[in-house]
Amino acid sequence: MDRIAQQTGLRDRPAATEARRLVSPSILLGGWGARHRIDSRRMCRRAHRMITPSSFDRIGRINQSRGYGEKMDGLREAVLEMMRDVAEIGVQAAEVILREVPELRDASAEIQAAIRTVPGAELLASFDAMVRALPREAMTPSTEVVEATRLMARARIPLPAVLRCFRVVQPIIWQSWSEAVRRALPDSRQQSVHDAGAAFMFTWNDRSSEVIAQEYQLERDRLAHATSAARVDLVERLLAGAPSDPESTRRTLGYAIEGVHVAAVLWTDHGADVDSLLRLERAATRLSGEHRPLLVPAGAHTMWAWMHTLQTVGLEADVHAAIGDTGTGLIGFRDSHNQALQARRVAELIPGMPGRIIRFADVEVLSLCTVDPDRARAFARRVLGDLAGDGDIQARLRETLSTHFQTRFNQRETARRLGLHHNTVIYRLQQANAALGRPVDDDPVAVALALRLAQLLPVTPAQS
Repeated sequence: MDRIAQQTGLRDRPAATEARRLVSPSILLGGWGARHRIDSRRMCRRAHRMITPSSFDRIGRINQSRGYGEKMDGLREAVLEMMRDVAEIGVQAAEVILREVPELRDASAEIQAAIRTVPGAELLASFDAMVRALPREAMTPSTEVVEATRLMARARIPLPAVLRCFRVVQPIIWQSWSEAVRRALPDSRQQSVHDAGAAFMFTWNDRSSEVIAQEYQLERDRLAHATSAARVDLVERLLAGAPSDPESTRRTLGYAIEGVHVAAVLWTDHGADVDSLLRLERAATRLSGEHRPLLVPAGAHTMWAWMHTLQTVGLEADVHAAIGDTGTGLIGFRDSHNQALQARRVAELIPGMPGRIIRFADVEVLSLCTVDPDRARAFARRVLGDLAGDGDIQARLRETLSTHFQTRFNQRETARRLGLHHNTVIYRLQQANAALGRPVDDDPVAVALALRLAQLLPVTPAQS
């Protein structure tokens, strides 16, 4: 205040009052707000609170008790000097943000308008914290910054771009501070005040970045929860038979329901890590290729997915995927999902199911036959008779008979596939017929199905 008092002939409380008049926020910010369609009343009220005479008295007493009153007096003088230019600094800084952050060039008019309010508001908030010597934990970014951050989070502007908004203006702020210190203070006091302001700015920027990141994540979490809840609700209604309005559904799901679909159910082994859903999301994205899939979490370790195309890719060790057939429109959306659910049921029912990607087309018969697993086992035991035993001999006979079915009853091809002599195959087939208690030809479909079940389900007589 010394320099202002010398210039105006005023001291102490009158000096503060005159300083308030000289740098009246309503004068400084009113025209700026009018030019840029910004309601600056909130910022004016904040600035008035900063430089009231009572505030200076209170701050002076606090500073004296802390033992650094002279330095804080210098900081306040530099702040008052810089406030003369706060409107122009705010305009310049906003233009830099909109020019230097590519993600904002095509942002909505609402976001761009919010960005224009940020630099000036943030300057006043930082001035307030500086002249009151607030500790780091008490520093709070301006309301305008928080509101702009939330808008950008809703628009899915990445967090690094949001934080860059506040970094790219630092050269302007730094230069303005240096000039304000030089104009406000004699040479002997400039360095200490300049350094104190620099230390404060570093702390303020660090604290602001921390709060901004927290607010951004909170807003994204709120948005994700609301979006996820709406998405899950709509998907469940569609699967339950509700009609679909294509445009409304596309807006809610971000997915064209009238297109071609391949549904998948992905899951991780029980006891998988806490990032299971993220890993399932990555797996579904890989399966869908270039097209973004529709993803709906169905538990801590399960993800439902729909995609327009299906790629042939590998999956991580403990990630599994059950795939439905391709379908079209809403009916295909439902049918493919139900098929994927059935394929998963078969995969979990049958421990010996090979591979981590199970296609419904490969297990459709098994899905029909294992709706009641106990009856399926009983059927296999009844049809196979003694051939259902768990000994090595019975296992070799079942393998030979299964291969015989696969080769369309070609004994020589069966021998070639098994690496056996032709006569060995003939002998084993005779033994298999004896174990069945009747010729295979009597009911080949039942025998083939029972053999398939025996490969995958424990059906030995000991189970009965």
